[in-house]
Amino acid sequence: LQFAIHEREKMVPEHIEKHQYIEDACEYIRHHLDNEGLSIAEVAEHVFLNQVYFGRLFKQTMNMSFKKYVLRTRLEYAKQLLEESEDSINDICTKVGIINPSYFSKLFKQEMGMLPSEYKKILQ
Repeated sequence: LQFAIHEREKMVPEHIEKHQYIEDACEYIRHHLDNEGLSIAEVAEHVFLNQVYFGRLFKQTMNMSFKKYVLRTRLEYAKQLLEESEDSINDICTKVGIINPSYFSKLFKQEMGMLPSEYKKILQ
């Protein structure tokens, strides 16, 4: 087994392998944004890495924490939904995994500088 591991490590440069873990993790995050409880432990398990190591690798690669990345991804998706769909803000909250609409509005305003309802009005 050790021989097989060593041979595989020689075949794939370390930076490519690490990048693939993060790419797989980001894909998983995008497909599970509606899960309010999406956690670093769940994503680390999905890519078969230790949670602590994954957290460090994620921050090093993405230049932000896992939590910040998930929040930004959720808010960017919410922004896209506000632009492209007729969904209510409550429906969008559910789709991005932030179930409490007032908390969602607060986070959206902090990140985007306006409330989701204001953003939606601008688009009309």
